[in-house]
Amino acid sequence: MKTILFIVILTSNFTSILANDSTQTKADSIKIPAPKLSITGDWSISTGYYKMNGLDSPRGQFNPWGINGKLSIKTSNGWFVPITMVYSSQNNRFRQPYNQAGASPLYKNWLVLHGGYRNVYFSPFTLAGHTFLGTGIELNPKKLRFGFIYGKFNRAIENNFAEPDRIPFFKRTGFASRIGVGTKTNYLDLIVLKVADDVNSISLPADYQYTKPAENLAFGISSRLKIKKKFMFELDGSVSAYTRDSRTEAIAEFISIKFYDVIKKVFIPRVSTQLSTAFQSSIAYKSKFFNTKIQYKRIEPEFKTMGAYYFQNDIESYTFNPNVNLFKSKLKLNTSIGLQHDNLLNQKKTQTNRLIGSAAVVYAPNESFSTDFSYSNYGITQKAGYLPIIDTLRIAQNNKTLSLNSIYMRIGESNMQTFMVSAIYQELQDLNSRTALFNENQNWNYNASYSYQNLLSNFDFSLNYSYTLTKSADIESVFHGPTASFNKRFLKENNLVLSSNVGFMFSQQKIYEFNDNGSVINASANASYTFLKKHTLSLNWSLIQNKGQQAFSENRGAIEYQLNF
Repeated sequence: MKTILFIVILTSNFTSILANDSTQTKADSIKIPAPKLSITGDWSISTGYYKMNGLDSPRGQFNPWGINGKLSIKTSNGWFVPITMVYSSQNNRFRQPYNQAGASPLYKNWLVLHGGYRNVYFSPFTLAGHTFLGTGIELNPKKLRFGFIYGKFNRAIENNFAEPDRIPFFKRTGFASRIGVGTKTNYLDLIVLKVADDVNSISLPADYQYTKPAENLAFGISSRLKIKKKFMFELDGSVSAYTRDSRTEAIAEFISIKFYDVIKKVFIPRVSTQLSTAFQSSIAYKSKFFNTKIQYKRIEPEFKTMGAYYFQNDIESYTFNPNVNLFKSKLKLNTSIGLQHDNLLNQKKTQTNRLIGSAAVVYAPNESFSTDFSYSNYGITQKAGYLPIIDTLRIAQNNKTLSLNSIYMRIGESNMQTFMVSAIYQELQDLNSRTALFNENQNWNYNASYSYQNLLSNFDFSLNYSYTLTKSADIESVFHGPTASFNKRFLKENNLVLSSNVGFMFSQQKIYEFNDNGSVINASANASYTFLKKHTLSLNWSLIQNKGQQAFSENRGAIEYQLNF
């Protein structure tokens, strides 16, 4: 903690020295030189309390604390260094800890260095934003595109029988590399990803079956091509070899594989290895009055890579999106239609087909008023896979959504008023008469709000009222209530800011023959004061109180100090 405070004070003082050194008096009659080094950023330290009562017994009561920092260093010769840091008392037992620090220095838009906890994106089906702790580099001189990262994707978590909710994980390390040619809008990249778990990083019982050491090798391609400023072609694909348990036997022990001596130096195919592919491509056209996009996607069952957190797999889809702009973009028509199905490898008992259609009309005749209406229909049907379908279990549904939103702004010399209304209707229609009684439901949601801002008195006010009704065969629920918020700035430079928010939500629920009436109070208050231009002290408090069958109350409070430099 002393080290962190010393850095904060040092950077603050160093910034002041730079500013003073670069300032010349008029008497000197010398041009003011631009600073060779500028440092900006903010650091904050916060602590607070949390208390919850109800739901059978008192829940967690603790005093969380945290330190957050952002530092930006800019030099006159082209370097820009953004640094981020988070350190807190949050639970630190997970694969990706809450406490993180990292930097990605940039030099003249062609060199990027990575260090610490980073999120780097190479392509959607290889390295796609997974957090890692390590180093990396990206080079883009002229038409060359190169990138490389290496680090720890998951840290080791030991098994602990005293904490049954604690899931053990192996330490996972690896690299990803990208090589390509082109610019930001026209390029062709080849990507390779190799990540594996360290089987010796944790100790597990011999019969433990829930966590297994895995390994992944993926090759990808990514391309963008812009043609005559109106056409854009996109292509992304990947082949991923994913081993679910790296302790299983190698396939070469059972069958002969050509060039196996070369392959095993990079990746050893095993009995638990699965090879799968993912591919998507699109072509788009954009003009002043009309634009459209046609997209195709195919992701095989259980496709995954260790460079991304989640993929929707076992799908093949076709999508067409034509859009029209009329009357100098005052009227916009946006539409979309698509087909999607699963069971690509005929491994399921049934195949699910989806028809996806939507349309939206946006009308904005001037800067004060706009309204939009949208309609969407998502249809689902099934057909037989490798087994016949029983009619009573066949899925055939339509999910419809209609929405209307309008906003009107009235702007005066010193104030602004905003009126907003919205209405949404959703319906699930079951086309199978044998299951319709249990699945069909309707939902209505209405919302109206008013806000007022006065620039002279530095006062803001808003009022909102919402109403939600949900109906199904034997269930009906209603939630409705108002919410009001206030915000006021004081003193000459608005150094003191006070704000509050309070909302009441009333509920009525009927489940079969059981009736439950309740309410929820949601309130908060905040105060912040800025002194010496760079220092801000904030106080925050919030309350949630639920009354009904499941009554509980939740209190939160926090105090924060922030330094801006």
